Amino acid sequence: MVLIVALVMLVVISLASVAIMKGAINTDSVADNNRRQGQAMQGAQAGLRYCENQVTSGSLTPSAAVSTVATEDWKDFNKWKRGAQAPKKPVPADFLAKEDSGAPAVANPPECMAQFRALGTTQVVVVTSRGFSDNYVENDQGRTQAGSVVWLQSILQLAANSTP
Repeated sequence: MVLIVALVMLVVISLASVAIMKGAINTDSVADNNRRQGQAMQGAQAGLRYCENQVTSGSLTPSAAVSTVATEDWKDFNKWKRGAQAPKKPVPADFLAKEDSGAPAVANPPECMAQFRALGTTQVVVVTSRGFSDNYVENDQGRTQAGSVVWLQSILQLAANSTP
């Protein structure tokens, strides 16, 4: 009888141990996903800051304004694909290496683009940035297959003489 009770207790303890280990693995997976999302967010913020600085300093000329909001450059995945040239701009490694950039080192550096847009009667610049996690992979159309990508956007109103 003692042997049967001991075996039952052993099975209960084993099942409890397995459940606890599974919970720990799930928690680790959630923490890793949060870390990767944070990497992508920091990269996107650094990309946005870089492009904003480039536009305001005159080092980056935004793309020409488009006739409709639906045809803006940032909405076209072909303009974000690897190997695509203008209008996207990868953030240089020296900017990311600065102590205050906040962006972690990842295989895919953040990218950004800027485009003029009429906002009522005011001409503004829409700056779009995307940052990636260290495990980011995209398909041939430029869409995310694995990993995290964060998109951020800001609108800059430049001085009256800064518009085309």
